[in-house]
Amino acid sequence: MKAVYIMLTYNGGNMPIDAIKSILEVEGENTPIILVDNGSPRGYTKWLTNKLKNMGFGKEGKWLLSLKENKKWAGGNNEGMKFALSKGFDIGFLVNDDIIVKSPTLRFIERFMEENKDVGIVGPFVEHGDKPYMEYSEQDWLYIFLQILLGTKIRNIIWSLLGRELLIDRKIRHPIPVGWVLGAAMAVKLDVAKRVGFFPNTRWVGYEEHLLSCMFRNIGYKTYYVPQGHIYHIGDKTLSRRGRQDPRPVMFYLGKCFHYPSYIMGLVYMAYKLDAWGMTLPRLKSICRRVTL
Repeated sequence: MKAVYIMLTYNGGNMPIDAIKSILEVEGENTPIILVDNGSPRGYTKWLTNKLKNMGFGKEGKWLLSLKENKKWAGGNNEGMKFALSKGFDIGFLVNDDIIVKSPTLRFIERFMEENKDVGIVGPFVEHGDKPYMEYSEQDWLYIFLQILLGTKIRNIIWSLLGRELLIDRKIRHPIPVGWVLGAAMAVKLDVAKRVGFFPNTRWVGYEEHLLSCMFRNIGYKTYYVPQGHIYHIGDKTLSRRGRQDPRPVMFYLGKCFHYPSYIMGLVYMAYKLDAWGMTLPRLKSICRRVTL
């Protein structure tokens, strides 16, 4: 199986340049990369094109895919995956432009997914900002409701009381199945992504990777954490004014509270698309039966 980095950027300054430099230094100069420019202003696209020429872009194995309009995070990644399929790749390693590759990752993912035919999505170890771990969980609707209603810290406390795993540290050295992986660095089998219709392209940001993992699982494909890779994710830069993937109203930048309705609508959309209530109620009944017994 052949794998390729697919990086999405929008008016990202030097971020995509630094990310690509780290890929070439760690993974090797011949590592295939598709950089998707998600409808950036014309001046930035011209500047970016000139910078990339010195890094081998324009030749086979290094592509700049410039979109005429911003198709949001989901749509931009969809275009990257479709382009990768047209070039004969089997795996698309989707990464944000605010990442730095710390150790060889692509070949480990490529080998693991080739050996495990029932695995559709893989995530490496991600060092997220100042937190040296990768967050994951089972795909559980209770997890998402707690995140929305109570916030991250209280949710984590409740989750730990329920005996659920949340954090993966560097002590784990073997691949383990998980419910989802971080969208900042996730490898996807492209033919399976095509079967499920890629990412549903909505205006909501926050649950695309969760949704895709569910869609894969619904047709029999698993999601795995593979600790052999190491990605440093700066975090929150793709939603900043300079590096955002999805243009937002001015009011969004006055505070995170304006992002709250977007998450709520993302949750409602997921529930609608995946029939969350039909999936969750039987599980709740099962839990109640065990408790009463």
